[in-house]
Amino acid sequence: MHLSETKKLQRGFFIVFEGLDGSGKTTQAFLLKEFLCQEGYDTILLREPTEGAWGKKIRDLLSNGRKGISPKEELNLFIEDRKENINQNILPAMKENKIVVQDRYYFSSIAYQGAIGLKPQEIRAMNEAFALKPDLVFYLEIKPALGLKRIEANRQGKRESFEKEPYLIKVKKIFDSFNDPFIRKINGSLPLDSIQKNINEIAIEKLSLIAS
Repeated sequence: MHLSETKKLQRGFFIVFEGLDGSGKTTQAFLLKEFLCQEGYDTILLREPTEGAWGKKIRDLLSNGRKGISPKEELNLFIEDRKENINQNILPAMKENKIVVQDRYYFSSIAYQGAIGLKPQEIRAMNEAFALKPDLVFYLEIKPALGLKRIEANRQGKRESFEKEPYLIKVKKIFDSFNDPFIRKINGSLPLDSIQKNINEIAIEKLSLIAS
């Protein structure tokens, strides 16, 4: 596959993908990272929860049905994982003027932990006290029923404990409430290639503004 000449940016650029499980965000994050690399941009792909010690605790927690932990304790795990990710991965890449593409960030904490009873505005304040704000967020919007249908198809009917429609309806309501100017809502029910084309065009337009 032909690779373009390396393109330089005046600064780093931070792109986040958000949405319900089954929205296609993980796939689209990977596709955008591949596309940007092919276009000549120095790009890395990250995700939360991470593969670190805090991220492993979170994955174990979710696979065990959130047993024996309070919503506040759960949120604190995500915050510790995020702090580590920012310091060890995001900030170093940004200082090298790279593009960081990340699957999930603190908007997921606001939505998912907010839907179990914590106050969304307080979760946002806790995160924005230390977290780097993204330059661009793609929110892949789908109905919870469609996300669950996709999950069941991909996992032979197996769901995580939190993947229940009444809960995800609450999560979606919080996601839908975000109106930050850097958030771009994408219809996640469209064909994969249509979504990819739209995302690629938006990303390239934004990056052209900081090309060196």
